[in-house]
Amino acid sequence: MSDLLLTLTKNDTYPLIYMQLRDKFTELALDLSASTTVITAKFRALNATTTLWEATATKVKANLGVIYIEIPASGLDQDAGRYEIEVTVTFNSEIQTSPDIIAVKLRDEFPAVA
Repeated sequence: MSDLLLTLTKNDTYPLIYMQLRDKFTELALDLSASTTVITAKFRALNATTTLWEATATKVKANLGVIYIEIPASGLDQDAGRYEIEVTVTFNSEIQTSPDIIAVKLRDEFPAVA
């Protein structure tokens, strides 16, 4: 698991996760500019086997490996707790899954004002 801990808020309906994908060994940005390159993210509860949602990332600065993942509108309608995100890049038909899993803490939202 990655040392990265991302905190998100339960029931948010338009969260975006921006990131830069880099080669783990060279630390150089991945070039994602080919039109056939697709980046996906899968979300699941910590150590679970069931994927709760999957999203296709949007390339922001593809030649610099910068993307964002738009979480589906009901994607954070989950119990507060620990989750994981796995990122996969498909170059043509070649699949590269990130060796690091993004650890996610889903926190409860503040209660409404009475």
